[in-house]
Amino acid sequence: MTDGSTVRGREQLSGALEDIAKVAVERDLPSIAEVARVLAERLVEQRLTVVVLGEFKRGKSTVINALLGEELLPAGVLPVTAVVTVVTFGDRRRSEIVFLDGRIEEVLPTELARYVNERENPANRLGVDRAVVNHPSALLAEGVYLVDTPGVGSVHSHNTDIARRFLPEADAAIFVTAADPPISAAERRFLHEVKAEAARMCIVLNKIDYLNRAELAETVSFTRSVVAEALGRDVEVYPVSARLALNARADGDEEGWASSGFARFEHDLARFLTEEKGNAVVASVAGKALQLVGNLADSLAVEEQTRFLPAETLATRRSEMEQVFSDAARARQDIATALLDRETGAVLAMVEKDLADFYRTESARLVERGIQAFVSDPGRTAQAMAKAQHLVEDGLQEGVGSWRLEEERRVAAAFESVAHRFVGEANRLIGETVRLCSDLLDLHLESLDTPTAIWLDSEFSFRSFELPTSLDVMLAGIRSHLPAPLARRILTRRLAEDVPRLVDMHCGRLRWDYQQRLDHSRLALLSSLDQGLDAIMESLRAGVQRAQDLQAVSEAEASARLVETASQGMVLQRIRSLLDRLT
Repeated sequence: MTDGSTVRGREQLSGALEDIAKVAVERDLPSIAEVARVLAERLVEQRLTVVVLGEFKRGKSTVINALLGEELLPAGVLPVTAVVTVVTFGDRRRSEIVFLDGRIEEVLPTELARYVNERENPANRLGVDRAVVNHPSALLAEGVYLVDTPGVGSVHSHNTDIARRFLPEADAAIFVTAADPPISAAERRFLHEVKAEAARMCIVLNKIDYLNRAELAETVSFTRSVVAEALGRDVEVYPVSARLALNARADGDEEGWASSGFARFEHDLARFLTEEKGNAVVASVAGKALQLVGNLADSLAVEEQTRFLPAETLATRRSEMEQVFSDAARARQDIATALLDRETGAVLAMVEKDLADFYRTESARLVERGIQAFVSDPGRTAQAMAKAQHLVEDGLQEGVGSWRLEEERRVAAAFESVAHRFVGEANRLIGETVRLCSDLLDLHLESLDTPTAIWLDSEFSFRSFELPTSLDVMLAGIRSHLPAPLARRILTRRLAEDVPRLVDMHCGRLRWDYQQRLDHSRLALLSSLDQGLDAIMESLRAGVQRAQDLQAVSEAEASARLVETASQGMVLQRIRSLLDRLT
């Protein structure tokens, strides 16, 4: 679809969902009406997370500011961003700080630097989880979340860890490098490390205003080859000057805007967001809406087919159909407990084993790291103690970040395997339920031919959080004037006691996080199965009930109801034709 056809498709699909809900309400099918409402909300509220990554001093925040058309995020020549900043749509400009302890504080946009700036909030000592900025940009209006991350490869290792951990959450990523100096070894290593998550990554070569034409051509070629080698595939490189673009927008300078090179990058990014991702959401929602249309059509078909049956026969068929539904409900419970609960429990057990291994190896590594840092200082001074503490804290944060990046992949892959098996069993159950009812009622139900009733939407969700790593208590009472052997013994004992306790605290938080997310994903799958079964059972029950009602009313009222049913059938045919074009 083109940009325009994507928008039209969404508008048409939104109208179709309204019509589906209307028919469902008219036929007394509240479950189908509710699913249609939820699908309409998803269509409106679809979120597209675009993570902006890159080494410090490359101009990531300036690139975001140029996209927004104003200098909203703090930028500078020193490593600036210390925590993740999320920019999303809002009718007015406002900023709020979300702290690790759950507090939320609204701040002026001009105060952002105090919380996200490395200089003013070193190593995130203020305990900020993220900053959230609302902005009325057209780019954000379609549900786009722009995420500014700390720079990779800076002197602050925790920044690289935060940026790396956040990438799995992205629908797309913008990696910002620069022409002056060219792409670095640290950037190459980072790209190589994250290439598994980089399928939707575009490369921005910033600061082209520092180069002449010949230098630019050479730098673009060099950057393209380096990135292709790191990612294992060819990629598009967008040479821009974000600074020129931002100034040109502010001044209405068309010539400056053209020379910034920003127009092509912005156009291609918008095209991706509106076409590729937008089309995927439209197709997904349309496929689910098609299933609802099939359920409604089945309700109409059951009413039409069974209204001529003798009342006693119709009552018997209904009783037999309810027995099929009862059997399906028991089978649903078996699938939930014997498959889904057991399998997600196995995934959590895998996490627990991995955490136990991490606890043992990380505790030993950090204790040794702290001791070596202390003894490497000939004077065994207070500065050496502080250095030991700092290295242990940074080492733990690095270790947690690296472990978690790998564990996210393992858990996501394991859960995907579980979900696929569950979806197969769930769809088999729904298909068998429809087939048995079709045989009982002696008619072909459309739900047999429409897309499966359960979709694999419930992926294991990623979430980025920052863990405190304070060892402030560890050095209490160790005085710099103690003899070196005694100070070392005390420090070794403190490390041996406090470091494993600190690592264990982090392992506990990680385990809780994985358990919560696995439970959420498991319940989402169960909800999807329940919705599929409920929609099938509700539509068939309603068809039989309306057939029984027709036998009990006057001929005139029965004729009026049949006219209404025929009208509903025509609406469903029109909707189906539209949905077939969108899927």
